[in-house]
Amino acid sequence: MTATIDPRMPPGAPPVMADFLNFCPRISVVRRFAPQGSDAAFSGLAGLRGLPCVSTRHRPLLPFVLYGLAVLFASFVPLPLLAFSCYSDLGIVRDVNPDHLARQAHAIARRLQELGAPLDSWEVSALEQATQNPHAPYSIGTIQQVLDAHVLVSLSISAELGIKASPGPALRHLATGGWGTFVIKVHNLAGANPPLHVVSPNAIASGEGFSPDRWMQFDTWPEPPNLSGERVDYFLLCVRSEEKGYRETTFTFFTELRPLSEPGPLSFNRLPVLFSLMNEADLAKARLARLLRHQHGGSTAARNRGPPLGSIRTPSCLDCHSVTTEALVGPVQREKEKSCMACHRELAPAVASSGRCSVCGMVNCTMNCVGRGQTQTGQRTMLMSGVPRPLFFGGIGAVLVVSFGLVEFLNRGTRREKKRWGWNLLSLPALSRCFRQRWFKPLLQTPVFALFGFLIYAGFAGDRVVNLTPTLTWTIWWAGLIFLVLFLGKAWCFVCPWDFAATLLQSAGRLWGSRQPFTLGLRWPRALRNIYLAVGLFILLTWLELGYQVTTAPRATAVLALVMVGLAVVPALVFDKRAFCRHGCMVGRISGLYAMFAPVEVRAANPEICRACRTRDCFHGNEKVPACPTSLLLPAVKENTYCIQCGYCVRSCPSENVAFNLRPFAADLTHFSRPRTDESLLAVILLALTSFHGLTMTPFWDLADGASVMGWLRSTLGVGPLAAFTAGMAAMLAVPILVFWLLCLITRGLTQDPNVPAKKLFLYFAYSLLPVALFYHLAHNAMHFFMEGQYLVPLLSNPLGAGTNWFGTAALRPGPLLSVHVIWWLQVGFVLVGHIFGIVIAHHVSRKLYPQPRQATLALVPMLGGMVLYSWFSLWILHLDMNMRGTLM
Repeated sequence: MTATIDPRMPPGAPPVMADFLNFCPRISVVRRFAPQGSDAAFSGLAGLRGLPCVSTRHRPLLPFVLYGLAVLFASFVPLPLLAFSCYSDLGIVRDVNPDHLARQAHAIARRLQELGAPLDSWEVSALEQATQNPHAPYSIGTIQQVLDAHVLVSLSISAELGIKASPGPALRHLATGGWGTFVIKVHNLAGANPPLHVVSPNAIASGEGFSPDRWMQFDTWPEPPNLSGERVDYFLLCVRSEEKGYRETTFTFFTELRPLSEPGPLSFNRLPVLFSLMNEADLAKARLARLLRHQHGGSTAARNRGPPLGSIRTPSCLDCHSVTTEALVGPVQREKEKSCMACHRELAPAVASSGRCSVCGMVNCTMNCVGRGQTQTGQRTMLMSGVPRPLFFGGIGAVLVVSFGLVEFLNRGTRREKKRWGWNLLSLPALSRCFRQRWFKPLLQTPVFALFGFLIYAGFAGDRVVNLTPTLTWTIWWAGLIFLVLFLGKAWCFVCPWDFAATLLQSAGRLWGSRQPFTLGLRWPRALRNIYLAVGLFILLTWLELGYQVTTAPRATAVLALVMVGLAVVPALVFDKRAFCRHGCMVGRISGLYAMFAPVEVRAANPEICRACRTRDCFHGNEKVPACPTSLLLPAVKENTYCIQCGYCVRSCPSENVAFNLRPFAADLTHFSRPRTDESLLAVILLALTSFHGLTMTPFWDLADGASVMGWLRSTLGVGPLAAFTAGMAAMLAVPILVFWLLCLITRGLTQDPNVPAKKLFLYFAYSLLPVALFYHLAHNAMHFFMEGQYLVPLLSNPLGAGTNWFGTAALRPGPLLSVHVIWWLQVGFVLVGHIFGIVIAHHVSRKLYPQPRQATLALVPMLGGMVLYSWFSLWILHLDMNMRGTLM
């Protein structure tokens, strides 16, 4: 075949930037300055190019109009990109014709053998076994997993959306002067059978020679590559070049359904590919290095994803992250591994010592794995053992004993208020001097922001398998953030990269000599002066994380990071202060509620000095220090919820009357002033979603070859996996809220106090659920953080999966930070600690609502019963086996 050249593509044009510039509108920003306090002071930004600057008489409608535009730009525009990025990882297509798939597998394997690029021995064995009986339950997944490991480009074709091209896991290496053979996978949702056309601006035409711009030639097999009309088709793409080094080209795919002249608004039918061209010896070394990385682990997300690393191709443990080496697999363990956990074949004596199966290539698990499984979407998983039964039943008994013993102890105690103790950390001269310096916060934020930018770059430019972005984002940051909040409160907000980006843009006014922030300075809409926006974003993130598996996709993670930047930056340019931090940031609001438990606080050191203050610099700011970003007046601050520990009040207070105190745990929860409906609702939702997250990782929720919640939902509702998951998530959200409301109604009936209705009980007692949710959250994340956190070490030297070794740690394979037995005890201990603090706070709430001891005790009984049942439920989830596939909260 002769490569077709798109005449509309200029030679050497950067395709990614060209697509971006064609898609994005040109925006012009005009800065105007006016005296502070005047009616024209609000006009900081003009509109799009060609639009007149908005006059002041339309000011009442501007907050809502601009906020709508901001949300549209920052949230809804990136959603299609996010959805497409979530599907960039290859998945198993179940509704296919098994006979057609088997014929294609035979043809592809035979052609690869003829072209000198044969499949590995275990891949050939797996294909033979699967194609002999293509209608077997495992055959469809096995065939696709074997071939998907060699896919360079994955295409999804539909009549409505056209063609969407995604990168595959194949090595993008070419031997100089030789042909490289790759696989193209087509998911044909349209069911049509037109020819598939491939073009590239860097391909030479027939009879031409190579040039700097035309440096490659390619061919396809079969010729022409006609779609069969089946759900899945596989083709071969052969590429040749005489160059050396790195060269990038863009492949464009089109059919008669979506011709080249109609590429679609976002041009998802184009895919840039960066090839590494090297000699034969270097190419052999690169392939060997990739094979060794597969054998001894890669990124956490890659090992958990299923295909390609958790697949037939990969000689590593299926989705359990283990590094099976002589040092980790002792004689006793090897004696037990007489059969393969993945395919149950008996291991030959020659390979029994290593545990690698000669048929399927899998290595037996060394991390308490008890078997294998398969989800409703066809993803293969290894089952990791949960908390052992003796520890599980011991935890159940401990919950009962602690509950009754603690209630008896609390009821015998006096109702005398104890004086709170605290130690001001700013009494340390060195720490106080640092916090009062203007450079201190940017000094800490700058490296975090640089790392954040690099993670976005790695998510888009790095390998889809071995990549730093998912591991550092979800395994380290997202899991470790809860531990950080437990001990340091809102410390993350102090170094937040999203806030740093907004601060940089707001500082743009200094380019024009203005000392005012570069913002319109509009008031946050009154209807949104709550945290319901943050609650909605948190629910949406959980749905994307578990429903779309975004935590296993580097590009999807990078897109989410860009969405968060947009959500922080756009409101900062439109509204005054940091309204999004207070009302819309899901990370800030979740950590804000959890920070009520933290042993640190920012408070006024001497309330009398604050009463005598007339300038209120902590609230308004001054010439040197900005105002409080979340509009807090320091003497009125009683809880940690909305304080982001930015340190502005420390710098602005002329009397140096700000204290950063160490205090007892849960001090805010035992002395909170006035409950809020949105905070109470978020507390119950946190309890529901943390449990839901743990439940979705068990075979009880999702197992293809057995009874599971997902299977029951799909058969009952007659819907697909995503719709069934959405229905299950909605139910898991609704049930805890309804159960807690029922407990409040029971409490109302027992106490018979007309001054305390059920709604008031809901608002107050919801705060007692925060430590229960927090410590189950810690128990859930402990397994991920301590068992998978060590995989960051090799990725620090090889963050893009390009075979680099920056710090000499690429070959290091450290063991887990803690053993699994220690983690089991930690998990049970976390649940018990959360249960204890929940009872203590519920006791304080009941005493606050009911002066009479009898009524207070009656009010505590239903809540105590609910907490016992929830703690048992938490222990049961931890006791269940876990589907190791890389989702993480």
